Amino acid sequence: MTSALTVSGVFIKDRFDNWKKIQDRKRLNRERLIELAGILKECNQDFLSQLVHVKRLQESLSHSTNTQPLIEDGKGYAYNFEKIYEHMSVDQKQTLALIRSITINSLMPANSKALEWLKDNRLLLRALDNDAPELAEQCKQLYRHLSVWNAKFNGVLLKKECSAIVFLGDEQADGIGFPTALEPELEKYLIPIGPTREKLQKSK
Repeated sequence: MTSALTVSGVFIKDRFDNWKKIQDRKRLNRERLIELAGILKECNQDFLSQLVHVKRLQESLSHSTNTQPLIEDGKGYAYNFEKIYEHMSVDQKQTLALIRSITINSLMPANSKALEWLKDNRLLLRALDNDAPELAEQCKQLYRHLSVWNAKFNGVLLKKECSAIVFLGDEQADGIGFPTALEPELEKYLIPIGPTREKLQKSK
């Protein structure tokens, strides 16, 4: 009887230890994904901040008699800004310089942080293939997007003063666009269905 109880106790302890390991791993994965969500929020804020200036410059160029005829529809901001650069006014060039500065000093560090996170958490991403395949696919697309973004930043933008933005997946189809379903999938994974998620969505 004592022997049976001992065996039973060991079995229960092993099951508890395994359960605890799984819960600890889930907690750690959750913490890492919350970190990714924070990085993405930073990237998004920088992008939206830059986009305000990009649209302001585009508006200015489209209303200027010197530059409006030079704008090519369907070519994207980056192409037109570079093409028209020599014809821009002093104010327009200053706006372009600000846009370029945001790319270099804000977007590049934020995107690099996201890319490093993806490289450092490969095991977690493999686990997501089973736990959350849609989220895993969005993370893979983010990796491809950021890799091409980084290559274009170093290979094009830094080498030309008239190059100020790195847009992928736009009219020029230079690369894979930012995965738009990533943040909703991340939220779905981190926040269970129910009042908590509904409350968060209403607060946005």
